[in-house]
Amino acid sequence: MKHLSNFHYLVFLFCAELIFSTRSQATHSAGVEVSYTHLSGSMYKLKVTFFRDCSGIAILFPVTVNAHSDTCGIDVDYVMNPVAGTGNEISHSCPTSQTRCTGGNNPGYQKWEFEIDVSLAQCSDWTFTFSSCCRDGCTTVLPGTQMTVQAHLDNSTYDNSSPQFLNDPEFMICSMQDFHFNHGAQDPDGDSLVYHFIDAIGATYVFPYSGQYPFESVPPATFDSITGDFLAHPTSLACGVIAFEVLEFRNGQLIGSVIREINVYTVACSNTIPTESGMNGTTQQVVYVLPDDTVCFDIFSTDPDFGDTLTMSWDQSIPAATFTTAGSPLPTGIFCWTPGMNDVRSQPYMFTSSIMDNNCPTMGINIYSFFIYVTLDSSLVFIDDSEPSSNSDLSIYPNPSDGIFETSTAEKIFEIKIFDQFGKCILSTKEEKVDLTSFVSGLYIAEVTTAGNRTLRKFILKK
Repeated sequence: MKHLSNFHYLVFLFCAELIFSTRSQATHSAGVEVSYTHLSGSMYKLKVTFFRDCSGIAILFPVTVNAHSDTCGIDVDYVMNPVAGTGNEISHSCPTSQTRCTGGNNPGYQKWEFEIDVSLAQCSDWTFTFSSCCRDGCTTVLPGTQMTVQAHLDNSTYDNSSPQFLNDPEFMICSMQDFHFNHGAQDPDGDSLVYHFIDAIGATYVFPYSGQYPFESVPPATFDSITGDFLAHPTSLACGVIAFEVLEFRNGQLIGSVIREINVYTVACSNTIPTESGMNGTTQQVVYVLPDDTVCFDIFSTDPDFGDTLTMSWDQSIPAATFTTAGSPLPTGIFCWTPGMNDVRSQPYMFTSSIMDNNCPTMGINIYSFFIYVTLDSSLVFIDDSEPSSNSDLSIYPNPSDGIFETSTAEKIFEIKIFDQFGKCILSTKEEKVDLTSFVSGLYIAEVTTAGNRTLRKFILKK
């Protein structure tokens, strides 16, 4: 952010809280989650991810997780040591800005991870609980309480791994601006996920705040129950406790859940946070594709702040797909994937794309989600490729062709990019005639840019 107006005032209030609160020796908990991964047989890996506010005390370890099952009559504490190389700073500060993690004055946060391999009996009601004292100064809940999170597991019928968060949380967001964020929850087993706010465990909220209303926002902050998109437009300067749970269903049965809790500061910003479009410049974030077919789309970035240079990236959660970026200072992301028959399933494949500016001292960021359903139901797929195009009169002919293709449209063509089936851009031209005689037979994607439109068309080279 170009600067945080009233920032020093907020720092003063925060420091005063540290000095005069009875919990002044332990305020370092900014966020936490506990998860689990099935290894083999009865073996599971338990994991605690702890986010430390560098304004507080140093983290204390080892940490302890309690595993409890009423049906199996088990209650045991597991002592967990930090993962090698953990404790790295995750703050989005520019290179010339030092945070409190490195001796500076700007807010800073570290990510600590703890793991242990354990043997778990088959029980329908495992609860894994982790607590840390204490919350780091949010005024929407009463002070002095521990930050507590849980994960649940029913492994009486299935072996199961919990959802895993691929995106680190954001702890500072701009007041009077839209905030769009996705935590990137991915399920290793392809189970169905449902998101919802919860009251933070053990927290007493100050009226009118609650788990459903963590801070002032117009409209109120929401979690999309299906996509996991978190949307807010803060209208005041405050700190809110956000706790949410991700429920995991398999064949209609609830088999697990995880909770992530974070403290979020809403601050005054002069920087405008960059944004991304949906697929091909629309608001669309869902697409259906047949196996052995290719889906490609563009994601456009915007930033009204003159002089900002943006960086776009993705979470790499679909290993066989490609995600490339082109252009500066406002890059375009190009996603392409050719799923196979083994990728057909009822649940979508999801990835997230982040857009970040280079503002100092803190970079602005938003994160967006995109969903691809691989299906055998051709009625769900736009076979003629007219969607999500915004230029319906564009045609490429002959199709198939032995190498020479022509494009036809009433609009002036500014650029044609050709992608192979692996998402690699193999040709860029301004000519209406495309010569692919030197390339091998196969499926190709043309991205045609006209005045204000980008249109995708599939075509086949057949020698």
